[in-house]
Amino acid sequence: MGRVIRSLRAVSARPEFFGVLDYGLSSLGTFLVGLYAARTLDPGGLGVYALCFRAVFLGGIVPAQGLFLPAENLVTSLPLTERLSLLRHTLRLGTPTAVASAFTISLWVVAAPRLAPWAALIGLTVTGIATAFASPVQDHVRRMLHLGGASRIAALVSAVQFGVVATSLFLCVAARVSMWWAPLGTLAIANLVSSAVGVRYASRHTPRSGASAVLSPHEIRRSGRWLVLLGVLDAGAIFLVAALVATIAGAAALGYAEAARIAANPIMVLAWGLSAVLRARSVRAGRELNAEQLARPPASSVGS
Repeated sequence: MGRVIRSLRAVSARPEFFGVLDYGLSSLGTFLVGLYAARTLDPGGLGVYALCFRAVFLGGIVPAQGLFLPAENLVTSLPLTERLSLLRHTLRLGTPTAVASAFTISLWVVAAPRLAPWAALIGLTVTGIATAFASPVQDHVRRMLHLGGASRIAALVSAVQFGVVATSLFLCVAARVSMWWAPLGTLAIANLVSSAVGVRYASRHTPRSGASAVLSPHEIRRSGRWLVLLGVLDAGAIFLVAALVATIAGAAALGYAEAARIAANPIMVLAWGLSAVLRARSVRAGRELNAEQLARPPASSVGS
């Protein structure tokens, strides 16, 4: 028994554990939102929600792939203890694009089912815009925490997200908030509140003079345009297929497909969690052509 306890302690001390815990809690929060939508809406209404949800994901591709991910790759060239100090800088770089990209999801109403009520179109569009902005920002904050060795804080950010989602959904049910405003509105609020926790922690780190020079705008644009292209093609194809299903087979058929997606989504959590922790080592090992570095954990961890 003692050996089992020691093994569990050893596992829980590794950053990979907090990576899986982080993505597990974040996924659980999103799962609760999807479960609320599936239980509250009829199949046709769930199909309308599913189409908007895919538009929200598509709207987050440009800031996530075009700015945040390339910036994160460049940050890995800095020592572990200096990476978090650039979080505010990367947020300033990506926020304007995130805002502009979020507003483009309002175009989803063009592909919305003809029988979708106006209340659904208005509620989902407004809360979808908020979520399309807040979601890639929160994902970036958590990834930067992992890159800076603060995997425990990243897990705390997701725990806050989950707590806000659970509390907000309970309050929405108690206050009889419109079913079209509650799911994505709850997710947007949870992402914004939890992001503030991560940013507050990162603000304790003072950037070294000249550290922001690694964030070369030319390099970010060069890498980002290809990542955006691939991401938009992928997410755009998913949205297009959903729109075709809703048009040809009806919103109810898309609703049933959405229910299946919600049930299957947790399968991806393990891969996402491990990727969050191992990504910095993978990028650095590839840059330095050093395969052994990938297997070595960081020498020190900030806040973990």
